Amino acid sequence: MLRSLAADPGPEGITFTGGEPMLRDDLTQLASEARGLGMAAAVATNGTLLDRHSARRLTEAGVGHFDIGMSCADSETCEHLGCGDPRRVRDGIVAAAQSGATVTVSLCLTAESCPAAGRTVETAAALGADAVCLNRFVPTGRGADAAEGLSPSPALLRRALREADRASERAAVPLYAGIPLEPCLFDPEDYPHIRFTGCVCGAGKWAVGSDGGLRVCEQSGNVLGSLLRDTFSRLSAGPAVSEFRGRLPREDCPGCPHLEACAGGCRFLPAFATGPNHSRITGN
Repeated sequence: MLRSLAADPGPEGITFTGGEPMLRDDLTQLASEARGLGMAAAVATNGTLLDRHSARRLTEAGVGHFDIGMSCADSETCEHLGCGDPRRVRDGIVAAAQSGATVTVSLCLTAESCPAAGRTVETAAALGADAVCLNRFVPTGRGADAAEGLSPSPALLRRALREADRASERAAVPLYAGIPLEPCLFDPEDYPHIRFTGCVCGAGKWAVGSDGGLRVCEQSGNVLGSLLRDTFSRLSAGPAVSEFRGRLPREDCPGCPHLEACAGGCRFLPAFATGPNHSRITGN
């Protein structure tokens, strides 16, 4: 599948994720194959299985970047959220940072992790992270029914963004939003140290399953086809992709001055605004 991707026409880079990619015995081989085909190779992991030896092996195989999820900043909060052993996550971040690769720490902003957002950003910087990514919680897939109470309110998100923004300035670590934060709901001028991004799913970013199934986004359950049986060029040019990119979450998106910047935001997230003409949402 990697050879097929490289020939038609070839992605700039590939991130091995999961599940947990560190559980694979052949991860080093896959990374080496990707680099040999001219792709930048990255690994997205929860960090608990990453140590100096495994991080070094992966970087020697060609992995240039690690994306490590960090749910919270301290043991007490992690114990409450059921995150497992925070010490192993922190050790994994340090190991990745010392391997010579770049490291991004990703924080999923849930109702429970938002209050610790500032501390998490500072902790990530202290452990050697090159950047911190804020991912707003998106309840999709089989876990959506069990996600009640985890989605943060707009007011809670704003407080978390404000604290993370201040922490980014104090710790001098770059901070960006991975899952788009719509400028019509979260004014970028209020968070000068957060780099806002738009939706690039189905355009500059795609998801591929271990079975070769191509999707526009890891949140999507719609498989466009298999890269083991068809080409990326053909699958990525189908009508389902155009329909996905053309679908906007809110009625007032087409006329919004921020549309070019956010591309409509995450299409799998229920819109906070429920009607037209909501140029700015404030309060709770």
